[in-house]
Amino acid sequence: MGLHKKDYILNLIEQLSRILTELHALITGGRPALALVQIEELKTSIVGPLGPKLDRMNAASLVALLGHDKSVLYAELSRIEAEAHRALGDERAATRARARADDIASRC
Repeated sequence: MGLHKKDYILNLIEQLSRILTELHALITGGRPALALVQIEELKTSIVGPLGPKLDRMNAASLVALLGHDKSVLYAELSRIEAEAHRALGDERAATRARARADDIASRC
């Protein structure tokens, strides 16, 4: 792998790390609703216009469609989504999002 490609990948990893940290900060800082909005925006940026449809797709099909890397990220965003729902007091949505995240992650 060339040096330029490694730098690009490292930059993407650093950006992702910052985004995930910011989402956690929103949740722990009392702004979980804003975190949910940003999570949906991130999911859409990852998968494009298919975003809303993917929530209805089974995990195996989602992983087959997105591939490993995007599926891992989608699962992590779903885990953070669960935290945001829990912070809002919506335990049902939190449980559903966490189960979805675990199902996707188990297939990656």
